[in-house]
Amino acid sequence: MKDYDGIFLFDPAMEEGILEEKIGKIEKTIKENGGEILDVNRWGKMPLSYPIKRQRSGFYFIARFSGNPQVLQRLEESIKYEEGLLRHLITKSEGFPLHESRELER
Repeated sequence: MKDYDGIFLFDPAMEEGILEEKIGKIEKTIKENGGEILDVNRWGKMPLSYPIKRQRSGFYFIARFSGNPQVLQRLEESIKYEEGLLRHLITKSEGFPLHESRELER
């Protein structure tokens, strides 16, 4: 199994209970398909560099998880049309801690 980092950006106007439900759905999908949640970090509401779906801010949720390709496929299928999810990105983990910011080299 490989480690992955997933960044999920939610609509900032979403109610707290609904947001928790959607985050729980992501975690549940990973676990039900043989994956394991390694670390979770909620960055909270932050401004965006540019508007996405007419939103100028969003709620960031970051998760590191391990799994096989089936986990990725099922996760993509389950969140593809998720209402309130502005964007998401899943990449192979490079091992950096989720709580620290990294400076990009120019």
